[in-house]
This record gives sequence, C-alpha cells and structure tokens, in this order.
Amino acid sequence: MNNMENSVDKVKSIQYNMAEIQINSGGKVKTKLEVKIAQNGMKQRFISGKIGVHESTLSRYVAGMRMPPEVLMRLSTFFDCDPEELIGYAEEVIG
Repeated sequence: MNNMENSVDKVKSIQYNMAEIQINSGGKVKTKLEVKIAQNGMKQRFISGKIGVHESTLSRYVAGMRMPPEVLMRLSTFFDCDPEELIGYAEEVIG
C-alpha cells in the first residue's frame, strides 16, 4: 500500500470510530475541526475560500461528514498542523 492508500484507510477507520462515539455519547460531540476553527476565531466562509471548497461543503466536514484526503491535507496546510489534529471528535461532549 502506498501512503495515500494508508491515509485513506486511516481516515475511514477514524470516521467509523467518530460515528460510534456520537451514537454512544448521547450528546453533541464537537469535531476537532470545529474546535480548531473556533480556537482560531475564523469564519467557515473565509476558510472555504482559502482551501477551494464551497462553504456548505466545509460545513458538512465540520459536522463530521467524510472528508476526502486531499481536502484534509489542504486544511492541515492552512492551519499548519498535523492532519490528525483535524479528524475525529474532541474530548468535549455537550449533553
């Protein structure tokens, strides 16, 4: 397997785990991407323009929908962070 296939498999595994967490938590779980955006005080409209996706598409990713690896890489470059810092759910659960 090449690096891209490994990345895709890792993202799929994390997305499955994210769905399990949300189902089992009984509350609103914030995604790491949602937290990162809030910490940086940015608007989704601004970010979506910078990474080349429609604002509604970014909104779905922020909500925890599947994200293509190439978009994840653009976001990690934009935020200057490791991609793993943007995928998955944050520790914070809102009941």
